[in-house]
Amino acid sequence: MRIGFLLAVLLSGLSATAQPYTLQSPDGSIRVTITAGAQMAYSIERAGQTLLNPSAIGLQIDSADIGKGAQVLRQKTRQVRDKVAVPVAVKADTLPDAYNELRLELEKATPR
Repeated sequence: MRIGFLLAVLLSGLSATAQPYTLQSPDGSIRVTITAGAQMAYSIERAGQTLLNPSAIGLQIDSADIGKGAQVLRQKTRQVRDKVAVPVAVKADTLPDAYNELRLELEKATPR
């Protein structure tokens, strides 16, 4: 089974309170946690075992450092359970396309 993650962070700009946002794979075995606060960070676990310790997320656009002082305005999640046509069918005409999506809309970036 193909397990896909789409982690979309809408960067419309970027508080100091660290708040965790969690996204899991469709089968629940993989978990990504994003923490928004003084410095945005993410971590990854699989079957309860840490694969990636909290790591900073940062991106500089124009004069803004997106990832520092992040304040999440909105979060939106969705589940996709679909099938995708295979261009050249070998064993099957379609493949499962299953993923969970988390979108975070951020406010107010800190200047460089």
